Amino acid sequence: MKKIKSFLLLLSFAMLFFSCNNNNDIPGYTQGVIRFTSPTGSDPNNGCGYVIDINGATYSPVSLDSKYQVNNMVVYVQYQTTGQRVTCKDAPNGLEQISIQNIRSK
Repeated sequence: MKKIKSFLLLLSFAMLFFSCNNNNDIPGYTQGVIRFTSPTGSDPNNGCGYVIDINGATYSPVSLDSKYQVNNMVVYVQYQTTGQRVTCKDAPNGLEQISIQNIRSK
């Protein structure tokens, strides 16, 4: 009987642990982080402006609403790649441009 109680207690804890979801992901959206790459020195074109890091890659959004132009802001986006690249001094090989369909803050 003691083994059954122990098993049921362990099973209850396992169910509780796996049913709690601390992940704040929004279904259908991909998490990203907005970063501002500011111009440096006397050349205002050194930075790439606002970029978004998604899944280890950095993208240049075609347009980014001003309310999301906050450095290190966590956002959730639905986006499409445009097939275009943007070059800047921070990314001499270019950044892939994305078109943001929907965006939400955390």
